[in-house]
Amino acid sequence: MDKNFESQTTFSLSNSAKREYLNTAIGKTYKILHLIEEEKETGFSPKPFITGFLFELNAANDLYDGKLVSIIIKLKGIREGYNNLPFAEIKKQIFEIKKMANHLLKELED
Repeated sequence: MDKNFESQTTFSLSNSAKREYLNTAIGKTYKILHLIEEEKETGFSPKPFITGFLFELNAANDLYDGKLVSIIIKLKGIREGYNNLPFAEIKKQIFEIKKMANHLLKELED
């Protein structure tokens, strides 16, 4: 790939697109909670979904000026330790992620 292209190309999202993505991310966060809760019943691990979501958030972080780092860190902690955490702690972390996303949504309204 042309190095000049990389240095000259910047990507950005409108505030509307950022809000839409954050609302989708909140929905995906709740889905993680349900996937973890239902893992024993379904036999499906939530790790592939969480890993894909982390991949997405990591890419989006640049478009959000690095403001998704705290969400990424919490989500990575859930992915790595959900088998060893009480469900109440996982739920607490999920709701903290939602609170962070809502804070970012509020910032985008200003």
